[in-house]
Order: sequence, then structure tokens, then C-alpha cells
Amino acid sequence: MFFTTHFEMEGLGEATVILSVKIRKTEFSFSLCQSHYIEKILKKFDCFDAMPMRTPYDPSMSLKRNKSDSVSQVEYAKVIGSVMYLTN
Repeated sequence: MFFTTHFEMEGLGEATVILSVKIRKTEFSFSLCQSHYIEKILKKFDCFDAMPMRTPYDPSMSLKRNKSDSVSQVEYAKVIGSVMYLTN
């Protein structure tokens, strides 16, 4: 009541997505899902067709010095920021 008397507002119905979290409502529960945000991140950084793995590290592989172009620090920061937003 307070807000409607002091601010111009209109009802938009029930929220379905808030801060990249999809809200699903059933008769008995609510569920939260971020799969659409994960897909958006994968497509944005051209990793949508990457193969899933149990762990990000394969112990059978030996590490070698990188001899190709280095990764853009800005691009790397964007990827890390997107993943950090997802985990919070």
C-alpha cells in the first residue's frame, strides 16, 4: 500500500525470471533453475558444443608449456565473472 500511494506502479503478474534465475511454480512447490543462464554463458564464449566432463582436470594428461597466443585477460575476466555470478 505504501509504495502505490507514493509511486506510480502497475502489476506485471507473477515473476518468472529474477536476476537470471528462472522460477517454476507447481501446486505444491517452487523450483529455481539457472540452466538458461548456463546455456547463455556457453554460447557467449563459444563453448556450447564443449564435451561435459566429471572434473575439469584429467590426471592422465601431462601439462606442456603454452606455445600459442596467450588468452586475452579481459576475455578471461569476463568468463570468470560470469561463472562467479552463477555460483553465488
